[in-house]
Amino acid sequence: MNNVHVVRATLISKSKNGKGAEVKVIFGEGPQRRSVTRHVIRERKDDDAWVGRNPDEQTEPLRAAASRKVFAAQAIVTETNNILKMLRENNGKLEKLPEGIDMFMVLLIREAAAEIAEVIAGEESNLRIAEELLKNAEKHQEDIERDYPPYVQFTF
Repeated sequence: MNNVHVVRATLISKSKNGKGAEVKVIFGEGPQRRSVTRHVIRERKDDDAWVGRNPDEQTEPLRAAASRKVFAAQAIVTETNNILKMLRENNGKLEKLPEGIDMFMVLLIREAAAEIAEVIAGEESNLRIAEELLKNAEKHQEDIERDYPPYVQFTF
């Protein structure tokens, strides 16, 4: 385990083979006091490191929410990239004017190309915002994963 989180617990019982144990972790003070029971296992036979699920009830919801935020941000970046690709392809088609078309059609096509170019500029701005959103979501997820590991070491 990197950056091991250690939780103080009270030993309830050990298995006969010495590989597992049941511990109780107490949270809070006074009327807010509560306890959680966890089954733990020895990480290695030669030391006294016991590992089990994080007893903090916020761990799983926070990790799941952070993961959903990253997924949503990735979807926005992907969708914005797809829109930009389609707009650029369509604008590229408009820039290649066929031979022999009348001047009125040329003006209409150029006006449409100019409007698409404005939309592209707006979407490029949206992409920068979406990429920043993704970067922030990934940083938040890293912070949550660091501060709320799924497994912790117990001492008793």
